[in-house]
Amino acid sequence: MSEQETVVSSVPRVGRRSFPPWLLITLLAIAAVAVLGARAVARSAFTTCDEPTHLSAARSLRFHQEPVSNLEHPVLMKLLAALPIAPVRPEREIDDIRAARTPFCVVFGLLVLCGGLFAAFEAGPWAGVAVASLLAIDPTLRGHGALIENDVLVSLFILASAFLVDLATRAPRFGPNILVGAGLLYGLALVSKFSAAPFLIPFVAVAATALWARGGPGRSHALVARRLAILFVAPALLVLILVQGAGYSGVPRSELRTSTIAQFRQLQNPGAPERLVDTLPNAVSTYALGLKWVKARAVPGKWCNYFFGRVSGRGSIAYFPVALAVKLTTATAAALALTLLVAPPLLLTARPTRRRRLLRVALERAFIPGTLGLSFLFLAGLSNVNIGLRHAFPCVPLLLVAGAGTARTILRRSPRLLTLAGMAVVVLSLLEAASFFGREISFGNRLVGGPAGLRRVLSDSNVDWGQEQGLMFERARQGNLGRVGALALVLDVEEAKRAGVKWFSTPRAAADLDSVFVSVFFFDLAHALEQNGELYPRLMYTRSWLTPLVVGLEERAERIEPFH
Repeated sequence: MSEQETVVSSVPRVGRRSFPPWLLITLLAIAAVAVLGARAVARSAFTTCDEPTHLSAARSLRFHQEPVSNLEHPVLMKLLAALPIAPVRPEREIDDIRAARTPFCVVFGLLVLCGGLFAAFEAGPWAGVAVASLLAIDPTLRGHGALIENDVLVSLFILASAFLVDLATRAPRFGPNILVGAGLLYGLALVSKFSAAPFLIPFVAVAATALWARGGPGRSHALVARRLAILFVAPALLVLILVQGAGYSGVPRSELRTSTIAQFRQLQNPGAPERLVDTLPNAVSTYALGLKWVKARAVPGKWCNYFFGRVSGRGSIAYFPVALAVKLTTATAAALALTLLVAPPLLLTARPTRRRRLLRVALERAFIPGTLGLSFLFLAGLSNVNIGLRHAFPCVPLLLVAGAGTARTILRRSPRLLTLAGMAVVVLSLLEAASFFGREISFGNRLVGGPAGLRRVLSDSNVDWGQEQGLMFERARQGNLGRVGALALVLDVEEAKRAGVKWFSTPRAAADLDSVFVSVFFFDLAHALEQNGELYPRLMYTRSWLTPLVVGLEERAERIEPFH
């Protein structure tokens, strides 16, 4: 067999028995472990920043016990959160939240399974096992996969849709049916998070390029465009309308109108958003209102973006690549970087004929996931909302799959070395993640010295999640702290009262306190704002009260101790 035949035949093909029987069983086992790991986080993490709002919106849609709210997120997350909850609220809000987290743990397991299957299809069975393991191990993904959030949810459907598009390009006979399935899955991404809406454009562009290139130069661009519009875009929009409409089907238009006016009143120039409610069906109006709200909240000055010890109202295009480097486990980040650095020289230094063959195989294996992953990372960097890697989550599994395909091409003559390298990355990642068990959301890898060193770069993922409130309450109940207060963005007020912890935000309210817990985010933000001279109203207002409050507490303090 010639070298060309050897290289080409190593690319998995639909219809060929390329997956051994043990692979699916192994991937299902890894996914099950991932679900259990997420459930452990869900049971231990306390009330986080956004979850009460998301749960309230879920209750309003399912039980209609309160006004509809939270238009800034599509409906699927709320529908999932509503599945396990009961009509009567439990005495403790955290019990309600922990019950609503259950479906999201399953979503995380499905992401792990899908990533493993995609990688196995591109780079072989052991690559699939390695990628699934890395997704299950990753503390940041696992931590957020346990919460009532939509970042892992949208990552699942974008990844699954990309997988089916890749399948469609390699299976001409079943291509149209597979494209419809990809469109349906992307429709679920659209009703998971609004970031999937602008990403539809590069997604379709990448799919069109792959379909045209793999279909041969004889296929016209117009034909590919029409095919995608009918088989992919139309089903995606249909799912959007059906799911979004089903979620708001029981909401009276008058109530939706009132809620819309109340929410948009928070903006400086709200316009007249209620006109959308008056003129469009609920499915379309609620989605359009959500996009309008997200766009208005993403302008410069609306967020305090903390990056490398400085704060700004504008985003940085370097934020998400840096966050990716320090929030993935060290071994995973190093493996991706090494693959990216080694692949181009090897391809460029090869003989011309061999170079073309290897490049073609590398594109077969990595073009769709790699281009989509980098595109999402780039688009996220254009945003003025730099508040944690979670907003760029969809790029993580896509880049891992692309990295596996590229590594398979580089080490095509050393399959054993590829397997050993994958196993080494998995083992090292597992050891690092285990050493910081319980710090899933605030995880930082060895490149920054762990969670404590992370704040030099991102300040605890730049969001005051509040997942460790339970530890604070336990410490307050032990006594010896006198009168206790907490300065934090989010606090479970009822649980704080039971523990004797007072929530304060002014020097006067803090005057009679003996001990104070200050969140990492507020502490770092207060000092960063001292060096910030931007005149955005949000930053000026935060600087006017937070900085003197934190500095005043430090001046009064007899001692300052780190606490988790």
